[in-house]
Amino acid sequence: MIRSLSKKTKIILGIIIFLIVVFLLRLLIGKFIFNVPYIGTAKEDFCSESLDTVLTKKQVKEDLQYVYNKLRKKHPAWLEDSNDKVVKLESKYQEELASLENNNSDTITVLDEWRIIGSILHELQDGHTRVTFSDEKPTYIDDFSQINQYGLPVKINGESTKNVYSRFSLLFQYETEGFLEYIFEDSFVKNKNYLAYMGVDTKSGVTFTFDTEDGTVDYHYDFVPYEDIKGAEKDDWDNWVYYEISADNKVGIFTLNSCDDNEEYLNTLQSFFDDVHKAGVENIIVDLRSNGGGNSYVANEFLRYIDVDGYNTWACDVRYGPYLKKYRDLYIKNERKEPLFSGNIYVLTSPITYSAAMDFAMLIGDNNIGKLVGEPSGNLPDCYGDCLDFCIPNSKLELFVSFKKWYRVDQNKSGGPLNPDYLCDENDAMDKAFEIINDNLQIQGAQM
Repeated sequence: MIRSLSKKTKIILGIIIFLIVVFLLRLLIGKFIFNVPYIGTAKEDFCSESLDTVLTKKQVKEDLQYVYNKLRKKHPAWLEDSNDKVVKLESKYQEELASLENNNSDTITVLDEWRIIGSILHELQDGHTRVTFSDEKPTYIDDFSQINQYGLPVKINGESTKNVYSRFSLLFQYETEGFLEYIFEDSFVKNKNYLAYMGVDTKSGVTFTFDTEDGTVDYHYDFVPYEDIKGAEKDDWDNWVYYEISADNKVGIFTLNSCDDNEEYLNTLQSFFDDVHKAGVENIIVDLRSNGGGNSYVANEFLRYIDVDGYNTWACDVRYGPYLKKYRDLYIKNERKEPLFSGNIYVLTSPITYSAAMDFAMLIGDNNIGKLVGEPSGNLPDCYGDCLDFCIPNSKLELFVSFKKWYRVDQNKSGGPLNPDYLCDENDAMDKAFEIINDNLQIQGAQM
């Protein structure tokens, strides 16, 4: 009996040990598979070689091959059937390799390589898969006053700004024309590195020609660090999430300039809805017009305070090495958090509303939880995203490669941009939201 019991015990122990080993193996395999996309990514910050650094043909070819191999091994598009954009990119890649071989010049600079890689990646039309020049101390034109007063210059170093923009449009990685125009006008036309990228000679500064009431006027600029620019708004990165309550109008305005799902955000969110409840607010305005993205979970946390049972989220494909895992869209049961809000929600958007900020607006709009006001977002709802960061070996240019593909929540609107319910200039979006709120109040008053 004792021997029999001992034998049974051994069998049971053997089974338990086997199950533990299987569990641990699955855990290790799962962890390995999850980390597959991140193999070979940059582990620390780095700076690119200077733009005028000369590279050999061999080095440039090595860098181009490095970029192409990362795309082929990491990007979801290479595992999709009949992707025309992949075909165009590969054709452009071979064209640039051939051009490199036929180039008789030995003075191929980092700037040249940046343009070559940019033109290749442009064909993918993926705003997250991009190449950038990593500069620890970027410089800009020394005075923004004229751009603030007159708008874009009509000429840059005597050349039509339209021509410069046209070149830029073939080198940059973007999904919507609105975003391209915005980033050109608001940032890149003022930046020394990007002016050089667009073919502008920046060795002795740069001259802008403006149309004024008194005719065309030239202004010459040197390049300085951002903190030394005249007429520039000083960035207040510490003030990225804040709110105000308009008790008279019963409106709460929540401004989010970065999608950071951290303690500061959560605490500000809680305080906002506490004050909204105390003031009897009936309308909320969420301002995402200056939000370039981050973590999409900020939207989920926001929705916990909204009195809805649940909401639909997006489907996505994730690339794990040679395998493309498809995840279906989900209906998420809302884990409500007090105090709940059941009034009207208006989300303000602009061409700079990008990535996770666009997701935030899409969750509200596509689930009919609120209305969007302003301009279409900077990237498409059906898009690639979640970037892997690589250091290109010889030039040290920074390469970002998407390893996920996202699908729009409302697939009936698939393929199109995130268009607002109320389309207006982004600068007029706040006034437009208040106009809509006041109109609704008047209608309600007339019905009483």
